[in-house]
Amino acid sequence: MTLTLAQAQKIMQAAIVQSQAIGIKAGITVIDARRDLVAATRMDRARFITANVSRGKASVSAMFGQPSAALEQQKDMAPRQGYFS
Repeated sequence: MTLTLAQAQKIMQAAIVQSQAIGIKAGITVIDARRDLVAATRMDRARFITANVSRGKASVSAMFGQPSAALEQQKDMAPRQGYFS
């Protein structure tokens, strides 16, 4: 499925509204299924690194086909094994 710029802008606007509602300044990245950049922004006064972090989160979400919040929950449930277990 192709993601249009208009769709990406709607997604970004919703993310901005949500970020404002919870009181954070964020970087927001929208990518397509191939992990190609469609749109990105950094809210006023957000730290410079937020743009890179949001791109990374978007890529991982696309790779696993799940929102980053779902991946965060799975991380907490995953068994922890080291190289020498």
